[in-house]
Amino acid sequence: MPSDIKIEKGVPVSRPKNTKWPFKDMEVGDSFLAEGRNIQSMAGVVGYYRRLFPDMRFVTRTVEGGVRVWRTE
Repeated sequence: MPSDIKIEKGVPVSRPKNTKWPFKDMEVGDSFLAEGRNIQSMAGVVGYYRRLFPDMRFVTRTVEGGVRVWRTE
C-alpha cells in the first residue's frame, strides 16, 4: 500500500448536493416523470435514495414517455 495515502476514521459520508432527481423535496403523494428511462435504470436510483432517506418510500411504474416515481411514505 502506498505510504502517501492516509486512512481516516469517522468521516461521515456526504449527501449529494446537486442532483437532477427531486427525491429529498418530495412530499407524500408527489411524483415526477423520469423521461426516457426504463424501470431497470431507475431501480438503482430509487434504491440509493431509499438508503439516504430511510423514512421515505417510493413506487415506480413504467408509463408513456418513461418511468413515474411516486413518494408513498
